Amino acid sequence: MLRRTLKDVAESFPAAQFVDTAFGPFGVLLTRASDTIGAHVAALLAADEARREAALEARPPLVVATDASKARNRRGTGLGCVSNAGAHHMRMACDARSILEGELLAIDMAVARFMHPKLHILTDSRLALACIEGTYEGRLEIADVVERIRNRIKGRTVKFSWVRGHSGHPLNEVADRLAVAARRCHDANVSPEVASTIANNIVASLKNPLPETA
Repeated sequence: MLRRTLKDVAESFPAAQFVDTAFGPFGVLLTRASDTIGAHVAALLAADEARREAALEARPPLVVATDASKARNRRGTGLGCVSNAGAHHMRMACDARSILEGELLAIDMAVARFMHPKLHILTDSRLALACIEGTYEGRLEIADVVERIRNRIKGRTVKFSWVRGHSGHPLNEVADRLAVAARRCHDANVSPEVASTIANNIVASLKNPLPETA
């Protein structure tokens, strides 16, 4: 009430200056304290973010093997991928025209399904790796898959490695069996429930602990 009254008569006292909020030495101290606390909180947040980034950098990558299976003289390929944590996916790519396209589609499935920030993709197709690295160019449909893979891995740490197929590498062997199962289940019109059971049984054959690296 007093402040409102003073404002109403302020024009009668031009030499007087009225402020909305009293601000003296105590106010200065409050401002300094607020700035100090804000800077301290910002430093704590920055340190916490640095710790999280360091912890993420120290984590090993999720290793995922991929493979494809194609019957002779038939369109379509079975796709399979499995991680060293035991997670797995398989499906039939009915429109795939070549085993190379199937191998790339299996890699695309892996980077799409496994959203881990650090991935190590294993494939037994040197040609698929060459496509991703840009040292080999295939048909348009292959280029489309390669572009999709590159877009999916932007902002992520993804390493690609070649492993020899059918050489006893546990993840590669399971990925191969998943790809074959995907194709055969499709050909036999197996129900999704039965196909899932088959896939689980295949992955159960992996020995524990699973390999951490290639």
